[in-house]
Amino acid sequence: MKKINMIEAMQVVGGCEDVCTSEFVAATPVGGKLTCVELTTCVDKHGVETQTVKSATLADCNLG
Repeated sequence: MKKINMIEAMQVVGGCEDVCTSEFVAATPVGGKLTCVELTTCVDKHGVETQTVKSATLADCNLG
């Protein structure tokens, strides 16, 4: 089996790079105060989906 470097691997169909999308979502945590979070969803070449959430400003959600 031939070893390939990362640049060559990225050119393989379905290479090793995840496909990610981000969206800003309004959320109301337990305290009842309206907040905004950035939700990032990534799908790897095997179809496995992962999500990460991080705080964002209300302006990012177009709420204030």
